[in-house]
Amino acid sequence: MAKKVSDNLSDKDYEKLGRLLVSVGEIGFKDKKQLYKISFLKGVISGLGGVLGATIVVALLLFVLSLIGEIPFLGEIADPIKNSIDSP
Repeated sequence: MAKKVSDNLSDKDYEKLGRLLVSVGEIGFKDKKQLYKISFLKGVISGLGGVLGATIVVALLLFVLSLIGEIPFLGEIADPIKNSIDSP
């Protein structure tokens, strides 16, 4: 049977592996200040994208519900949903 890799690693090996992983994350950046700035900007942009995406999905949902309201059978099902979304 094959031995597990984790059985052969010592604490020093885990420490070296941790340092290696940190250095891989910092490749291409001259200093940590630049790394933090880029990470912050990525977070802001992804948050903004999430908000815009959710706004578009809700707008499309309301548009589709307004169209379904005109269909006789489906209108009865969609009205309570539309009223709960429209109410404050």
